[in-house]
Amino acid sequence: MSMKIFEWKDYGRKEYLVHSYNLDSPYSFPLHSHRNHWELVYCEEGQFHHQVNGEIYNHSEGRLMFIREADRHLLKGRDFRYSNIAFSGAWMDTFRRIAGDELVQTLIKPDRRPPYAVVPQTARRDLEGQIRALRSSGKGGRADLKFSRFLHYVFDSFFLPESGDEPLADIPQWLRDLILHVNEEENRIPSVEELVELSCRCAEHVSRSFRKYMGKSPSAYLKNLKLNRASELLLSTNYPVKEICYLCSYDNANYFHRQFRDTYGMTPLEYRRNLGRRIH
Repeated sequence: MSMKIFEWKDYGRKEYLVHSYNLDSPYSFPLHSHRNHWELVYCEEGQFHHQVNGEIYNHSEGRLMFIREADRHLLKGRDFRYSNIAFSGAWMDTFRRIAGDELVQTLIKPDRRPPYAVVPQTARRDLEGQIRALRSSGKGGRADLKFSRFLHYVFDSFFLPESGDEPLADIPQWLRDLILHVNEEENRIPSVEELVELSCRCAEHVSRSFRKYMGKSPSAYLKNLKLNRASELLLSTNYPVKEICYLCSYDNANYFHRQFRDTYGMTPLEYRRNLGRRIH
C-alpha cells in the first residue's frame, strides 16, 4: 500500500490546525505519515478503526491518541465524531524546553504502540470544550497562548506519568485491554471478582498490577469508575437516581448514596441540582 507523507509546510503559515468531523456515512483517511508535525486524535462519539504502525485499534468514545511524527496511520468507519489537532514540530520543541528531555522521551520513544489514553468521563466535557474553543480562537498571540495551555493540559493530564509512576507505554497489554474494556460505556462495570475473571489472571497478580500501574487497588479503581459514570449520568440525563444507581453496577442504593456523598460532599440529587445547570 502506497503511503503519503504530509509535511507541515503544506499547511501554510499557521503552527496548529484543529478540525472536528461528524461522519454519518462511510469514511476513510488513507495511510500516511508526517514530517515535522504531530497529531492528537480524539473520538467524541461512536467509534472507528484506527490502524497505527500495522496494529488496529478500536478507537471509541473518550479515547485520545497521540500520533508521533514517524507513526504511519489510517482510519476508517462510519457514524462517528472525532477531532484532529495537528501541530508543528516547533510546538514540540517548546514543550521539550519546559518539560525536559526525560519526560518528553516517554511520549516519543520508539514503540509500535502510540501513547493512548482513556479520558475519564468527568474530564471529557472540559477537554471537548477546550477543543471547541480552539476551533474558534482565530490567530495571534492570544490564540497561541490558548493552544499552549491546551497542549500542556493534555500531555500532563493524560500522557505523562506522575512522579514515581510507570510510563503508560509500559503497562502490560493485557492490563491495557482490560482497562479499555471496563471503561467502555456500553459495558457493565464488573465486580472485583468479575474483573479477575475477565483478566484470565489470578487475583493476586491482578491486584499487584493495578497497584503498580494504576496507583490503586482494583476495588478502588472500580469505585472511582462507578462514581465517575454516575456523576456524568446525573448531569447528562434525566434518569432517576435509582436507575443511575443500577446502571453503575450498584446493587444497594443506600451504599451508592453513602459513597457518592463521601466522594462529592453532597447527595446525587444535590449534585444534579447544583451542577446540572452548568451543562450547557
